Amino acid sequence: MDVVLEPIFIFVLHMGVKGAAIAHALSQVIVVTSCVTFVASLAARLGPTPMAAFQICLQFIAGTQPINTFAFVLDGVNYGAADFAYTAYSMAILDKFLLLFIQIMMAIASITSEYLLAKYIGYLGIWYALVIYMGLRTIAGVWR
Repeated sequence: MDVVLEPIFIFVLHMGVKGAAIAHALSQVIVVTSCVTFVASLAARLGPTPMAAFQICLQFIAGTQPINTFAFVLDGVNYGAADFAYTAYSMAILDKFLLLFIQIMMAIASITSEYLLAKYIGYLGIWYALVIYMGLRTIAGVWR
């Protein structure tokens, strides 16, 4: 969808980079809406239980978006501040042992929570672990 809309917005409508951004955002909205509609129709065909499960998952995903957004915005702030080295080597050995220790603890916490939650809660546990992971990324971005 993006491949079709970008040339129209950039060249036909003469919007340049602004048109590329609008076309990209618009194509994402169209694709996400189409996918959600398709999956909802599949779940509805399977009966009330799969449809209810789909609705719960959709609500959970929508509920976690503010955490994800904040983490990605902080990544953008770091990129904008020309802090590529931190982003590129954030999980590598750094000169500052405290930073390394915090990052290792965060990685252990997210991996452990994903394993334990998935093992004992099942599929929903993976979503909880994702929320923990994105929360830890947000904390690291704020701390940075």
